Amino acid sequence: MDYKAFLEPFNFQENDIQSEYWHEAKTHNILLAPTGSGKTLAFLVKALENNLFPLLIISPTRELVLQLSENFKKFLPTFPVVSCYGGHAIEHELNQLKNNPQIVIGTPGRLLDHWRRESFEFSDFQQLIIDEYDKLLELNFREEVNQFLTANKWSAIQLCSATKLDNSDSILTKYPWKVIDLLNVSKPLIDFYQLEVEEAEKVEQLVDFLKSYTNERIIVFCTHREACERIIEHLQYNRISAAIYHGGLKQSERERAYIKFNRDSERILLCTDLAARGLDLPQVNIVIHYQPALDETTQTHRNGRTGRNGQHGVVVYFASQPSGYSFPEAYKLPKLNAHPSGTFVTLYCDAGRKQKLRKTDFVGYLCQEMGVDGKAINGIDIFDNHAYVTIEGEVYKRIKEQIANTKIKRVTIRMKKCY
Repeated sequence: MDYKAFLEPFNFQENDIQSEYWHEAKTHNILLAPTGSGKTLAFLVKALENNLFPLLIISPTRELVLQLSENFKKFLPTFPVVSCYGGHAIEHELNQLKNNPQIVIGTPGRLLDHWRRESFEFSDFQQLIIDEYDKLLELNFREEVNQFLTANKWSAIQLCSATKLDNSDSILTKYPWKVIDLLNVSKPLIDFYQLEVEEAEKVEQLVDFLKSYTNERIIVFCTHREACERIIEHLQYNRISAAIYHGGLKQSERERAYIKFNRDSERILLCTDLAARGLDLPQVNIVIHYQPALDETTQTHRNGRTGRNGQHGVVVYFASQPSGYSFPEAYKLPKLNAHPSGTFVTLYCDAGRKQKLRKTDFVGYLCQEMGVDGKAINGIDIFDNHAYVTIEGEVYKRIKEQIANTKIKRVTIRMKKCY
């Protein structure tokens, strides 16, 4: 397959990491590459080149499974794709798996559940891709990963990691791996700053900082979820809007925060290191270490949220004492001239796939019945029994009364702003 011809309709230009992977990859590969470097498309094109379908992909989080699924559907609209993850009814997945999909993407726990139910046979698949392999080990999925690796005589296996793996890992001694180390091929464009803060006034200084940068997309990292909850109260008191994401929230709350930040209806994400990896987030202008990372690997993953794909990024350490990490001597952080961010509104809709609604149904309703310009729609995310629609804030103000209670394809729907 000529991958350049495949990519041409999408007006897509491959990056250095993708080109190198396509040239170097064999049947059993370990790809070491930074987060956000375009690995999904690299895997996809190589699978097409070698005709290695059906394809099974294991990913550490529900959000990343959904993002991978969207990417595959975009580039391969005629290939049946099934997403398997916890937090919703399994029956929909069971029905989809009966149709012999070409691509199955799932979290390890959910895929093992399907295996026990005999929803599919591993022998049906040719290639196994384990995305964020190091994250799965960090989450103590070593035994589950071993089960997947030994469950089939795979024609090809791809492991992907954003950090170098320990060669003593038993899994790494069983296969003739080709290690493709591209961690330094495309170095992020990041400037580092340290702001000296007083611990007692730290949250006020964060508020002042966020008020100074009103256009930029910003991620604020904390080590503890309690700090996130404490900070969000201060931000709300100061009328600074932000999404909050940590392990103590319900899955639906994390889902909503992820979508709002991803779709640019929130420009600030306040989070623990749960969001440092395992999520496919868009480029951000500034990463703030409000609390220091527990180790250098976590710090690297935090920083990897900015300066991606050739874009410039900034990392700021809020430090009341020397951080112990090496970075250029601090100087005044300049204005970044970022485009206004957070100008969209994400709406929650209480109907989804099970009500037989598709993205095109929402687009048709908004454009044809509400008179919304298609360019004002920034994204539609559909789940089993609900969906999210993100539109320009000014458009929402104009139509919010009409869409509060409406019908799409004879389905009664309530659409309301997510807070």
